[in-house]
Amino acid sequence: MAAQTDGWAGRVRDGPFARLRDRLAGWRNRLVESQRFQRFAADLPVVRRVAGRHASDLFDLCAGFVYSQILLAGVRLRLFDAVAGEPLALDALALRLGLDPEPTARLADASVALGLLERRPDGRYGLGLLGAALRGNPGLQRMIEHHALFYRDLADPVALLRAPPGGTELARFWPYADGPGTETHPAAAYSELMASTVGFVDGDALDAYDFGRHRRVLDVGGGTGGFLAALA
Repeated sequence: MAAQTDGWAGRVRDGPFARLRDRLAGWRNRLVESQRFQRFAADLPVVRRVAGRHASDLFDLCAGFVYSQILLAGVRLRLFDAVAGEPLALDALALRLGLDPEPTARLADASVALGLLERRPDGRYGLGLLGAALRGNPGLQRMIEHHALFYRDLADPVALLRAPPGGTELARFWPYADGPGTETHPAAAYSELMASTVGFVDGDALDAYDFGRHRRVLDVGGGTGGFLAALA
């Protein structure tokens, strides 16, 4: 049975089925590329919703880097902490963030669009659902700040792909061979970051597996021991 299954899978991958699949994919792509078909799809109620969803997905691909920078700016400026206690008017929020009102409004309105903040009926800005979830995960905020290194690398993605080994911001952050000691080595900072984010998964791991059947547990590569502390 296994041999028969492998043979069928091989024909699907490499035989006439594969060529048929390629032809169908080519026909589909040419159809979607056609502006005439795009206008037709936008006018046809049956497929308008599907076309709209794909258009939204494509827009998210185009704007994804902007989303990440809005999130990073909000975390660095402690935007979500500023409105956690009570919603703030624009001027009060600008004063809290140390920004002029105009850029504060841009950041706040962008955060509203992403669900991080909410605009209240009286115009004040309050914490949104995603912003509340973010505040409940301090380790996630630290991870977002750490991602700033990678964002700098992504500013020129072609240069990133062509960079020699060790030629990126992230690579320069990890000079393992040159660190003078664990106290000042960059790995120590990353270990602290991992310790603050272990809470994302330790509860799931402890719920999924009965560690009580064991008398001893060895955590290999356990960093600062955050998971073992939760287990204990």
